[in-house]
Amino acid sequence: MTHTPLRDTLAEIARGDITATEAFDACAAAIEAREPEIRAFAHLDLDRARDALPGRAGLPLGGLPVALKDIFDSADMPTTYGSPIYAGWRPKTDAAVAARLKALGASLVGKTVTTEFAMAHPGPTRNPRDPARTPGGSSSGSAAAVAAGMAPVGIGTQTAGSVIRPASFCGIVGFKPSFGTLPTAGMKPLAPSFDTVGLFGRAVDDCALLYDLLLGGDGAPIPPAAGRLRIGLVRGANWSEASPEAQAALLGAAETLADAGHAVEEIRPPASFEELDAAHWTIMAREASLATAFEQATAPKRISASFSRLIADGLAVSAALHAAALAQMNAARAEMDGLEAGFDLLLTFSAPGPAPVGLEFTGSPVFNRLWSALGTPCATLPVRTEAPAPIGVQLVGRRYDDASFLARARAVEQALAA
Repeated sequence: MTHTPLRDTLAEIARGDITATEAFDACAAAIEAREPEIRAFAHLDLDRARDALPGRAGLPLGGLPVALKDIFDSADMPTTYGSPIYAGWRPKTDAAVAARLKALGASLVGKTVTTEFAMAHPGPTRNPRDPARTPGGSSSGSAAAVAAGMAPVGIGTQTAGSVIRPASFCGIVGFKPSFGTLPTAGMKPLAPSFDTVGLFGRAVDDCALLYDLLLGGDGAPIPPAAGRLRIGLVRGANWSEASPEAQAALLGAAETLADAGHAVEEIRPPASFEELDAAHWTIMAREASLATAFEQATAPKRISASFSRLIADGLAVSAALHAAALAQMNAARAEMDGLEAGFDLLLTFSAPGPAPVGLEFTGSPVFNRLWSALGTPCATLPVRTEAPAPIGVQLVGRRYDDASFLARARAVEQALAA
């Protein structure tokens, strides 16, 4: 039951095949069995969530647990943002996403581990597929919780690669919507020009269902994508930074999709896109240095060395340089709109390879920063799911056409599974 797709579990509850309490207890059992090793949660209170179950009956999410990243404020449990500065901190209000989840009937059983301020300094979470490996970051705990069967779906954030990369490493589906489509109110900001609420699930439909509900929809099934898809294969200038396993996974997925009747054509993005990595870093570093002014002033010694370096880089960026990087990003977004006019989807790497061994490094976002800068919807689909090292491939769609993107991603998922 703990690995049943979200819609199927909700249908079982609606039919009376299982009760909401039984569905909750299956996830709770997975938490109790695996949490001591995986350490997906920064805060956990199963008893409080179980006591609240009667009030969730009949609501769209039926009391099922949702893994919520500890970067979102919550009035009824601590929010630490992955930093010792905020140990035991209790906000007075819920973040918009947290409030919406509660209104939908989600059980927020706790808060999942994030790297420090959703950046690079890792937390204690281990990869459920192989506990010797990182689960990725910064949405470490949410990805691990979904992969371990602790929750059917989870909430993370992405500023560079913090949804797509951990989902790939943990062998699940990750979805980063178009920039700005889900509310970030009550979320600790890192770089407001990029910060995006993202979702984790075991299938594309899990993410689509949760996304639609969060936006105020009724969670209706994804309509099928019409006809043959036009797919642009992007190897990119960083091809050599992908491992042989990742290269084989990407080319194998492209071949499978072509064999399924989809039109796959290799493309090379405009040369200007190769400069967006530097622009992304410039924008992110400056905005992170501004967003953490309070922590710098009150507790600088409790900020990690890696985040301190980011702050130093950001403080060296002038307002004029930041504005120039933003202008470069916006020009590239216009180019991207033109490029995508000829394709339904782009297909590329989710990560450089399998999850690295060890917990000190959460992996490189080299194949994610470009798409985060462009603000496009992205999803990673697992193409190699066996332990110890899953690998995913990334799909990229048109900005603000997320519903069509998810339908097409579902078609790709079905073709790859077949």
